[in-house]
Amino acid sequence: MNKMILVSVLSLAAAGAVSAQTATDSSGGGAAATAPAAAGTSADSSSAMPPAAAGGDASSAGSAGAPAGSSDAGSAGTAAGSSDASASSAGAAAVTAGATNPEMANLTAQQFVEMAASSGLFEVKSSELALERAKSDDVKAFAQMMIDDHTKANKELMTIAMAKNLPAPAEPTGPAAEHMAAVMAAEGDGFDAVYMEHQVKAHAEAIMLFQAQSVSNNDADLAAFAAKTLPTLQMHAEHAQGMGAK
Repeated sequence: MNKMILVSVLSLAAAGAVSAQTATDSSGGGAAATAPAAAGTSADSSSAMPPAAAGGDASSAGSAGAPAGSSDAGSAGTAAGSSDASASSAGAAAVTAGATNPEMANLTAQQFVEMAASSGLFEVKSSELALERAKSDDVKAFAQMMIDDHTKANKELMTIAMAKNLPAPAEPTGPAAEHMAAVMAAEGDGFDAVYMEHQVKAHAEAIMLFQAQSVSNNDADLAAFAAKTLPTLQMHAEHAQGMGAK
């Protein structure tokens, strides 16, 4: 009888220890943070880990102890909260890439005219469409600015190109044509977002093109035109990014 009582007491004690350990893990410290080192494992082995890696493990251990529901909700909230900032940062990086883009480094004068004219045509044509379809007054105001500024720049480019017998396209080509197709396909409540998204992308591409041409020696007049137009493109890009981050 005494032996049976002793076994029962030991069993209850063991169960209590397991419950206490489980409660400690779920409280946020994690099993790795509270459990004693396994037999044969040196306590110095963890101290040999670089601080950054050790911090990462501690963070992982803490998140492992947290309830799955709260972990998922926290991750989703963080992702949603940082999406606008990430998009804005990506746009800013594209804007400042500039003449370092190897694809833009060795363009001929004819190639620059074709690409710059296509970009300008997209800006005007897509913005005329935005005046018809956009829901937001801010988007419509931005579109009108694009029409005014790019119509002026397009005329100046055409004057230079014609004087040098450099043909220019009458419709957007290349990436500009792809942007135009995407904007034309957008309708309803989704139009504004699509239009602004492609404004950001198209201006990033135009800035890289104009930065490269501004330091190119393929044609002095086109280089001067690119350098003169570049600040306006950068202002447009910053405006578009700011609207997209709202």
